[in-house]
Amino acid sequence: MSLQPSYIAGFWRRTFAFIIDVVLVSLFCGLIVSIFSRLLHQHPVISTLVGYWCVILYFGLLNSHLNLGKTFAKQLLKIKVLDLEGKNLSVPLSISRAAILFAPLCLISLSDYIENLTLSWGIKLLFICLQILIIYFYLFNSRNRRSIHDFISDSIVINVQQNYTNIKIPSTWRKHKAFASILAIACMVFVINLALSQEKNEEIIQTRLKDMQPEIIHIQETSESINDRKLNYFDVRIKSPDKLNNPFFAQQFIENLKKVTPALMDGNSEILLVLRTDLQFGLISTGQYSLYSVEQNDTEFNVIEQQSSEFNQISFLSINF
Repeated sequence: MSLQPSYIAGFWRRTFAFIIDVVLVSLFCGLIVSIFSRLLHQHPVISTLVGYWCVILYFGLLNSHLNLGKTFAKQLLKIKVLDLEGKNLSVPLSISRAAILFAPLCLISLSDYIENLTLSWGIKLLFICLQILIIYFYLFNSRNRRSIHDFISDSIVINVQQNYTNIKIPSTWRKHKAFASILAIACMVFVINLALSQEKNEEIIQTRLKDMQPEIIHIQETSESINDRKLNYFDVRIKSPDKLNNPFFAQQFIENLKKVTPALMDGNSEILLVLRTDLQFGLISTGQYSLYSVEQNDTEFNVIEQQSSEFNQISFLSINF
């Protein structure tokens, strides 16, 4: 006997439960960031990992047998997580399930802290592919509504009103698995090509400029031509917010850029510089930035601050790959 469709929690009920839980966890993460902002910025990698554990402990513990498979939102919407035998998940299995689900949302920013560009892009590639596959199965696997984290943890989300003893789970459509494999391969090819092109363009910048200014974490360069003039845009991620509104630091970057890549500093080029700090703590991303334009006078280059701002966002509402 196959599992009745009414056993399986529907798409919208699961989605609303997920949103409610994410908002609750994000409020907690936002409170921690507001209280310990300076300390968290001083240790961004540790902060990212601690925030990640806060998220997976909430979902992992509450979705386990300790709370009968129900987070706060799942209790409201009357759904729960079980294993394929109709039993509650153990704590380790439930935490593993949450760890897989939230790794792309909470950990992808760690790739910017890795010095080796190949390894950095490899980790980013892993998270991008995982995120795409999670979303794909969640949207289109209508037979059992299971996604990657459910496959790995042998779990399923069902309606609590139903009798869930001796249930049988409908199998996932084989074409979904084939399409997901093709999608993952296409994603890998795209990101690998992007990584190779970025590595060629950033090899000098990422190494020499970071050696000259150790406060720099990551540099992203983009360029475009406008009316026979080349616009070079440098997005520079730094460790300390204190350096954002520091024209001397921005000026030092431009002077170092002139030494490293003098060809960029010709009369036909226009340069925009963004200094920014980003902090990921759980499901909250927060950051500040300062925008500088660069004016050229004969052989001198002067930075002029144009704009400063800050932002806060919930990760799943704005996933930046």
